[in-house]
Amino acid sequence: TDGGYFMRRIKSCINYTGGKYRLLKQILPLFPSKIDTFEKAKKSLNSDANFRMPVVISPDSDFLKVEYTSDPYNRIVIYDAVPDTDFLCFTNALESLFYHEIYSAIAQSKMSKANKFIQKTVGGDKYTPVSLVNLPFSFVEGLFYVEDAADGCGRINDGYFLQILSQAKYEGKFPSWIDIAAVSDNLSFSELPVAAGSAFTAFLINHYGIEKYSELWNECGKLHLYFTAGIFKKVYGKKLTDLWKEFEASVPLPKDLEKLKQFEQVT
Repeated sequence: TDGGYFMRRIKSCINYTGGKYRLLKQILPLFPSKIDTFEKAKKSLNSDANFRMPVVISPDSDFLKVEYTSDPYNRIVIYDAVPDTDFLCFTNALESLFYHEIYSAIAQSKMSKANKFIQKTVGGDKYTPVSLVNLPFSFVEGLFYVEDAADGCGRINDGYFLQILSQAKYEGKFPSWIDIAAVSDNLSFSELPVAAGSAFTAFLINHYGIEKYSELWNECGKLHLYFTAGIFKKVYGKKLTDLWKEFEASVPLPKDLEKLKQFEQVT
């Protein structure tokens, strides 16, 4: 085919489009021998999701990136390039980033029967109530970074996100939840919103339990009239602003090394 691209079908939850580029030898083993990443993500999220989507390999980047999007249809794009130093925290950058986006796709597919009907009849793949309606992008992305940290890798475990939050608190610039909710996933922005979203997710899971957080995610897949703040109030029995204050209080200042160490162990 044109440009060296080819299509290969596999009997699994994912179909993909590939190209003969620099990382091809590393990418091909992901399919189908690494297709269990889909089942791993489903199990982690307690999801019954089962769908197919193309995985596109593109040379249009100077650095390795893997991105999932549902607009206008479900797909994952692997930008075929060498990893930069930001990915030194991963044992295998490509595999970790790929799993991150598989996890993202399955997590955002969570929805009630009513929302599934809306998606099927009107909304299409891009109708994902979890991220489109009920949760800010930074909160959604935060869950994926917490999952990255489960195996001891990721940006949370390397302390980078904690440094960002500690410095923001020290300078009196710690964001409110509304500040990070206002950041669009379609815009270029600093890493503070994702750092805050990730650490807030870790805080909720460690202080209120994974069961409560699972309940929150399930509620975000339903139709609601009260959106983000109301959903948090329904699940946790507290205002989101109060939960955020508890979270901010748990972030140590840079000078408080002992608390810094404790916070790293928690997250």
